[in-house]
Amino acid sequence: MGPFADSAEALFGSYTATPDQQFIQTPLEGLRRLSDDTRYAAGCSEPLCSDYNATLVKEAVVRATFVIVCLGLSM
Repeated sequence: MGPFADSAEALFGSYTATPDQQFIQTPLEGLRRLSDDTRYAAGCSEPLCSDYNATLVKEAVVRATFVIVCLGLSM
């Protein structure tokens, strides 16, 4: 869950060097390697979350065994 879960850009923010894309793995990519039943919803299109989509979030978490939320302050 969350806009940081599948965005390498958001994870690194604006205060880091530009890392080589081949060495970056988002939390979502890592979790998908562990389970065939991995669902994802950003909830927002950007970290400031001015367009929260509760419907997509509810669809992703219903009957989930556990939920991981990746949030931050902004970009």
